[in-house]
Amino acid sequence: MNKTVKRVLFLICLAAVLLICGGALADVQGFGKINTDKANVREGMEGPTIYQLEKGHIVYVLSSWVDKQDVKWLRFITQRRQDGTWAVRRGWLPADKIDLSTAAWTDIAAVSAGETGFLALRRNGTVTGAAKQSKKMSDFYSRIAAWQGVTEIHAGQGAFSCVLTTGAADAFGENAPQIKQGNKKVRLSTLGERRTLLYTDGTFDSDRELTWVYPEEGADLNNAVKIVQKQKSLFVLMKDGTVGLLTCEDDRYMIWGDEALPDFEEWTDVVDIDTVLWHPKDSYYYEVYCVLKSDGTVSMSPRRADMLSENWTDIVKISLGGSYVVGVKKDGTAVCAGTNSDIIDDVAEWTDIVNVSCADTYCVGLKANGTLVFAGDFEYDR
Repeated sequence: MNKTVKRVLFLICLAAVLLICGGALADVQGFGKINTDKANVREGMEGPTIYQLEKGHIVYVLSSWVDKQDVKWLRFITQRRQDGTWAVRRGWLPADKIDLSTAAWTDIAAVSAGETGFLALRRNGTVTGAAKQSKKMSDFYSRIAAWQGVTEIHAGQGAFSCVLTTGAADAFGENAPQIKQGNKKVRLSTLGERRTLLYTDGTFDSDRELTWVYPEEGADLNNAVKIVQKQKSLFVLMKDGTVGLLTCEDDRYMIWGDEALPDFEEWTDVVDIDTVLWHPKDSYYYEVYCVLKSDGTVSMSPRRADMLSENWTDIVKISLGGSYVVGVKKDGTAVCAGTNSDIIDDVAEWTDIVNVSCADTYCVGLKANGTLVFAGDFEYDR
């Protein structure tokens, strides 16, 4: 049974459920605040009260439902303090008990997808997103709800960071390192195997000792515009369109296997770059890089270069996942290559896309109207 048939059957079944139950699902997602002194949270729309929330408490709305009496209910997830600890709780409340003025994934300016969750930056400088919940991540929604005046976001492996209009950086999560930036203003913060900060003056530093691979004598450290990292490699995109490479281990530049280092001298007019730890089914993990040039052409690591077809032209944005690569074209469509057939099929249907961010099992597309689309296996609470 192909994907189109499955979707048609799903919609038919959903419509039948709605007719039977007399209700209707509504597209409500995002942050909200309790707007009454005490809100009695129910286990279900007709279930018993299971706990109370105070006015001003932050919740994250997952979905909504209109019952047979035309009362709109909201299903949400939140963190509630119990015995001195924070616990993840779910429940239902009537819609009039929650202020949804900051809800929904709309008016989005940037996205960043990570293995434990994703972040979405709104045009007004606030942040939304979704993440897998754990004890160390139980404050995810309350932490990102507190971020104001954000200019940059990054979702890493079990860690999330942002940069504020003041030039300060903040990070949290089970793998988040402590950020020490001194007196410099930060432009970008990345969190991978290590923490790396790119400053507004074009310089950068890391919490691990780095060694230049290319150029061996180092590059102009007042000229960096983007940094991407995974495992032991750190690519630095310069303002003049060239790329440098550093490593955090002597004599081990990357997990190349039998593959030689790229010909950096051929990398000119580069406008974007990404790297990822590739997850092949029949081999060891290794790093893969992808380079976008100003003419809209894309280059990949030699061992993955055969994935790119003649359709990979007029590309304006690129992003790598654990077994696939996505490119956004000038006309707003997207192309995808790799071994994840579900993501390839979903991405082929995207339109009006302006940016994309990929994780191992899913990717997030940003549309021109500021809304989001998803492809792949998105398992997070949202």
